[in-house]
Amino acid sequence: MCGLNAGTGRRIAVLVALMLALAVALGASTPESRTGAWVDEVVFFEEGDMSKAVDMMEAGKADVYALGITDPNLFKRIVESKKLTHESSYGSFNEILLNPCTNEAGEPFFEDGTFNPFGLRSVREAMQYLVDRRHITEEIMKGLGTPMYTFLLPTMPPYASIADQVRAIELKYAHNKKKARELIEQSMTNYAKLVKGKWHYNNKPVELIFLIRTEDERKEIGGYVGSLLKDMGFSVKYRPGTSRELAAIWLLSDPCKGGGVRWHLYTGGWISNKIDRDQGSDCDFFYTPRGWPVPLNQAFNPSPPLDGVCDPLCRRDYSTEEELKGLLAEAIRLTTHEGWRVWTHVCASAWPHPKDVGITADLAGGISGSYLWPYSLRKVDADGSPVPGGTIKFASPSILTQPWNPIAGSNGLYDAMIYRATEEHPTKPDPFTGLFHPQRVKKAEVYVLEGLPVNEKPLDWIKLNFVPEIQVPPDAWIDWDAEKQVPITVGEKYPNGHGLTARTKTVVYFDDNLFQTYWHDGSQFSLGDIVMSYVIFFDRGKNGSAIYDEAHVPTLQSFQMHFKGYKIVQKDPLIIEFYDDRLYLDAEWIANEAASCFWPVYDQGTAPWHVLALGILAEADKKLAFSKDKADNAGMLWMNLISLPRGPSHEYLKEYLKKASEELYIPYGPTLGKYVSTGEAKSRYELLEKWRKDKGHFWVGQGPFYLHSVDPTAKKKVILKRFERHPDLADKWLRFAEPRIAKVEIRGPSKVKIGAAADFDIGVTFKGEPYPTDEIDFVKFLVIDDKGELAITGVVRNIRDGQWRVELTAVETGGLLVGSTGLEVVVAVKPVALTSTGSFTFVTVSP
Repeated sequence: MCGLNAGTGRRIAVLVALMLALAVALGASTPESRTGAWVDEVVFFEEGDMSKAVDMMEAGKADVYALGITDPNLFKRIVESKKLTHESSYGSFNEILLNPCTNEAGEPFFEDGTFNPFGLRSVREAMQYLVDRRHITEEIMKGLGTPMYTFLLPTMPPYASIADQVRAIELKYAHNKKKARELIEQSMTNYAKLVKGKWHYNNKPVELIFLIRTEDERKEIGGYVGSLLKDMGFSVKYRPGTSRELAAIWLLSDPCKGGGVRWHLYTGGWISNKIDRDQGSDCDFFYTPRGWPVPLNQAFNPSPPLDGVCDPLCRRDYSTEEELKGLLAEAIRLTTHEGWRVWTHVCASAWPHPKDVGITADLAGGISGSYLWPYSLRKVDADGSPVPGGTIKFASPSILTQPWNPIAGSNGLYDAMIYRATEEHPTKPDPFTGLFHPQRVKKAEVYVLEGLPVNEKPLDWIKLNFVPEIQVPPDAWIDWDAEKQVPITVGEKYPNGHGLTARTKTVVYFDDNLFQTYWHDGSQFSLGDIVMSYVIFFDRGKNGSAIYDEAHVPTLQSFQMHFKGYKIVQKDPLIIEFYDDRLYLDAEWIANEAASCFWPVYDQGTAPWHVLALGILAEADKKLAFSKDKADNAGMLWMNLISLPRGPSHEYLKEYLKKASEELYIPYGPTLGKYVSTGEAKSRYELLEKWRKDKGHFWVGQGPFYLHSVDPTAKKKVILKRFERHPDLADKWLRFAEPRIAKVEIRGPSKVKIGAAADFDIGVTFKGEPYPTDEIDFVKFLVIDDKGELAITGVVRNIRDGQWRVELTAVETGGLLVGSTGLEVVVAVKPVALTSTGSFTFVTVSP
């Protein structure tokens, strides 16, 4: 203490201690004692203009922007700014979505009789050749992106595992306008005529309605693709709009209907909210009705071969890693051949914020897709240390785009980003590797059949065991009787004494204080919340249910093909067993599946049993429906838990809350009644009524923030506030440092004689330092010949830390063509599940 004597120093120290004690007594918190969120309040507001959002951050009017910046000029400005810094991510990806609808006879027409060229498979495949992904990444994105040809992201582990197969697809569908024109003419002449270079059907030009997002680079990409289509002889009508405006058409309306909601193309955008180490379920999600209970997916009609690979990939129904690779290879081939999605690029996104704000971004999901942003968002001092309290102003391109309900409400990225802050999960994904860490779990034991491909060195919270057989106990739950409202056990479903077996068994030991945690309305978390998750998932897909939803049936059927049983071994502390045939290469993912499968976080949010009870009553009375699909088909309202008072959803839910409170209603009484007392029901409904009156909505979560208020008017605003009863210290998830992304450099000869051996040195480093060999999974190489075809593949030999070598033999170069040849290297490292690549061009000459 420079300038102070010892006595003064002691008095100041005592004074500081007294002040800290007083602050704690008054409810304030220090960095050491702070629980839950670091900040007191987060205010979300809508701002669709990226440039304006950056202006606002530099002026102190905004703190975070929920959209990754991909505009080159804005990126340069952020990098050069004295006030801003940024996080980086590589999991945002774009597409041109084609409407594949046909009529009942399988012909390319909408229901109103309008001709739909994309109902023809060959026209859809032509689009794969027509769109020049490199033009998009190099000219439109100015290098802030990577071309993408299949649903496997070039930045994710599955791509690296079958890099040679994916590159073969990429080389096949390289930009080829001539090939595209041939395919289009081959199919179109059966239905339309070319008149002076323009396609006509019934003597009228064939017009394509193109839905184009305006918030980002997709506006320019839409214009580029539209010009290509015009050159192919189509008339193109552009329909620009924001996420909210266009979702009502491409996502939520019947894509086959035609008429006023007719559309042909859409500039889609997606984000992976964590490092996806599998991507198997993406085939189902993007190409089958099982993937998503929305009108768009329900109109998909994949061919039997395509459906036949998407289904086992989603269920992880494979026995070896080679079998998995084979399924992935077949899936990317079939989806590109017949699919309705033309993937364009993966973005290298910058997520800007002022330097006095700290936040952990996911390498894939950035900020808006991250599971950890609510736990890490904070004000920081000059040294980077967290400063508790304060308000963060969070600008978002679009919010409140669709109704919120946790079962089948809004799936909009920016809505999900907000409600994810209200959720609590049993595990959390590592933002750099995608492996799961415990959040409400002490430990897990994972049992896997011998010989199955599961990585043998999981994180230390998991004990992995390989066993010769896994028997499912007869008292485990495996199904649901919707009429009796009770679970069906394994012994009941298989009464002939034939023992049911599974490929995996997971025993999950939850935290000892799990049932001393609270929902935001003050209700104490209970086993009833978990049991409700099991029951409602099954019940919605059962014909005898009062809330049966046919859009949920494909999802349930797919799940039942691999699910083998769920058992509550001990109630408190909670221990469960989960039996399944679905396989992941990582034991952490298997454990997460077991812990999360029937945790009360649903597809689109979280809810306690007593909130869902109101929705069940409303849907059974045909007033509100959880899903958009059922709401449309049954003439009901799509349920919205954040509808304002006097709004239709709110008034119905208010009515059913009164009914449930008066009757002490426990849904699915024969089952849930064993885990929920009437005393708990009475208390919960009373607390929910107080919550409704105070907050004006029915959204109740458990996470570090609660939904304080919603303003869905023209100036959209959502306010989250810190949940003071959250049990964890605020610094729990501040342990992630900078991701150690490998840099790849290639050195070698500029000329190689055909038939002569050639060596190329590969450097793999991080910040100039050699990357340790024991932290690298693999280094592969591919050689592309002068015709653009894959000529050679292999594994790179390690020399020492950071140094690897490609050694082409005389026999290998003997098969190359004279001309320009490319060498590509793919590197997968363990600390970061982000693929690194390098490329090198040399000339092959005659011997």
